[in-house]
Amino acid sequence: MVHLKSGRTLRNQKVRDEQAKVIFSFIEELRTNGREDIILTGDFNMIPGQDISDFHHLGGDDVMDFLSSCGTFKKDSHIFLKKVGQTSWMALP
Repeated sequence: MVHLKSGRTLRNQKVRDEQAKVIFSFIEELRTNGREDIILTGDFNMIPGQDISDFHHLGGDDVMDFLSSCGTFKKDSHIFLKKVGQTSWMALP
């Protein structure tokens, strides 16, 4: 489980880029050692269509299949909340 740097500034983006590079290096090491199926979960603080470099540094669609709460759970994503201080959550069975 990961938690990448939040924030929408260029500085935050660069931090996430570096974090994504480290994660991808770790994934590549696992794959080199015979691990084919890897599930990486967490709060990536990445927005599909906006944080393209982050997705690229994680290997892009060539290496990983991405599933985002932005497209599946909009009502529970902090990105789409209007009220300040409202908590977002997602319950899994």
